[in-house]
Amino acid sequence: MDIKVDNIQVAPIKSTEEPTDSNKTAIAYPASDINLTIYPNPSNGVIKVRADVSGLLDVSILDFTGKLVLEETVSIQSELHLEHLPKGVYFVEVFSQNRIQKLKLILE
Repeated sequence: MDIKVDNIQVAPIKSTEEPTDSNKTAIAYPASDINLTIYPNPSNGVIKVRADVSGLLDVSILDFTGKLVLEETVSIQSELHLEHLPKGVYFVEVFSQNRIQKLKLILE
């Protein structure tokens, strides 16, 4: 049985293995159609964010463990200052108009 909440579909996990827990579910986000560019990548801490959607972007920066280290709402052509973050691999999640785009970012 599929359930939709705020345009997000929740459906049972389909697997070729025997399920051990019949209550397992997965969340399927709508297909992303955000044409998102983050550069330079790798970066020294200042990145530019460009997207071809209208409105604002909700940007989340997560470290390699998945911990949220920054959350901002920005315009579709913005600059983020991440110099305060340690060097390493980060994940950038951008939400706009019920769409999500995820990219890897390297800070040097």
